[in-house]
Amino acid sequence: MDKLINQIKSFDNHDNLRTIQSALKSQWELIERNIKNEFKVGDIVQLNRSGKKGRIIKINPKTIDVLTDNGFGTQRFRCSPSVVEKVDE
Repeated sequence: MDKLINQIKSFDNHDNLRTIQSALKSQWELIERNIKNEFKVGDIVQLNRSGKKGRIIKINPKTIDVLTDNGFGTQRFRCSPSVVEKVDE
């Protein structure tokens, strides 16, 4: 990893950096898509940051909609697939 970072730091023009940025964006999107494909509507999940549990109600092209019940009503969250994980019911 250090070797890669040092190579990036050695670039002296914007074109090389734009190429790297494009490659990183494509890889990030591929990883997010693969994570998203592990879920289906109706799965019980937990939001990593808040610890809230809920049910997937919709899977969008880039996000997942989760409906939680906090005891006082429901709340809908639109999340990146990387912040959602399946839990046992």
